[in-house]
Amino acid sequence: MRKAQPALEFLTIYAWTLIAVLLFIVFALAISTSPSSQIVPPSHCYITPSFPCYAMFMMSNSIGTTSQVIFTNNLGREIAFSGNSLTVYPTSANQVYYGQCLPANALPNQVISCSAAFPDLFASIGQSFTPDFSISYSICSKSCTFPLPLYNTSGSAQLSVSKYVPDFRNFVELASPSSFGSVSPGNNTYNFGSKITISETPAQGHTFLGWTCEGQGCYSGSSASNTITVNNFIVETANFK
Repeated sequence: MRKAQPALEFLTIYAWTLIAVLLFIVFALAISTSPSSQIVPPSHCYITPSFPCYAMFMMSNSIGTTSQVIFTNNLGREIAFSGNSLTVYPTSANQVYYGQCLPANALPNQVISCSAAFPDLFASIGQSFTPDFSISYSICSKSCTFPLPLYNTSGSAQLSVSKYVPDFRNFVELASPSSFGSVSPGNNTYNFGSKITISETPAQGHTFLGWTCEGQGCYSGSSASNTITVNNFIVETANFK
């Protein structure tokens, strides 16, 4: 019995250690799978240097799939969109869907969001896509009154389908000029009502001037950092000199 007692004590300690490890694993898994404010994985997309693409998302649910492209007007001139200005080929050239771009008139350096719905395309969460797309636009001369000459530019992306969330909002954060400083947290998509803290860091030899923004609830001011609530499509720009 005396020889068995140390063995029993060892097994008891070992059992409690094993239980603690298992509980830790369960807890870690619960945290990793719990709802987060960040709901859409990053994507890679490309249009042209005149229209740098920040992200392209695809979200899927029981009634189909939707897609969104976010890019900036770096053409140096005001542009305008009319009608079905976005054309997406999610799987092949034979499968075509159309969408719209907002705002209808985009000034230089303004962020643009284009979206399209694929009602008959049912994608699985995590499914990979390499969609091609094109964007039709007009360059405003003296005014943005249509009819205007129409131009087209093509783009491509690599992405994974995300879980469809009815109340998601896109957040875009920019540094202007981009070489004069950096910003955080950057571009992403968040649950409606998520609170995020924006901050900026000037590059060496440059200074921060202040934030300018677009979208309801955005922050415009001189504070280096600020917390905002993402209840809309928001663009925050950190201006440097």
